[in-house]
Amino acid sequence: AGDCTHLDAVVVPARSPNATSAKDLALNPYPAMGAPGKDAWPRGFPYDAIRAVDWQQLVASSPTRRVPLSSIGVIQSLADGDPDVDGVYRLTRGTPFSFATKGASRAVVAAPGRYSPTNAQATVHLEAALWATPLPRTVHGRVSDIWRGYFAARLFEDANLAVAFVPPRVRQDRNAHNYLGDMSAEVPLYLQSGALLESLVRWDS
Repeated sequence: AGDCTHLDAVVVPARSPNATSAKDLALNPYPAMGAPGKDAWPRGFPYDAIRAVDWQQLVASSPTRRVPLSSIGVIQSLADGDPDVDGVYRLTRGTPFSFATKGASRAVVAAPGRYSPTNAQATVHLEAALWATPLPRTVHGRVSDIWRGYFAARLFEDANLAVAFVPPRVRQDRNAHNYLGDMSAEVPLYLQSGALLESLVRWDS
């Protein structure tokens, strides 16, 4: 929300310079933005970081600012109904669910140096980040948009761009899926997301 040039947002600070583990590099916006339960997570979030941090408290303790849209690379809208969670979540926790942010205007911004999965659903790449739209073709579609988002976030750090999450602007009613099939396709996310973040933070551009 805000005007057409700014977002009113909670800005979660970047990691400390010495941070090397996924739990210190990641940001899970779901609990703080009204997902049911304190350990809801988006597809592609590192499993070893799901319960490592009180994500509600981290966001609540972060400063609120007016953030220029010129400093945002991607705006990720949450989705009510069938949000973007993974096969394990669907099999063990279940959907549909809605975020408790109806009518809320507050966004959550991951400062450069914080990594949070973004997907190819209800996602806007702003002009400064149009170069980050191509999807990898060498991995499954359940993985490609997440890998794209993580690689882009690392490059955003050098370009002083951030990722913003906004309350639901859409409701998704998902076609029938084989949740076990989803889970099988997403195995690289479960096993490699944390290692990818730790590798990206060591990458010297």
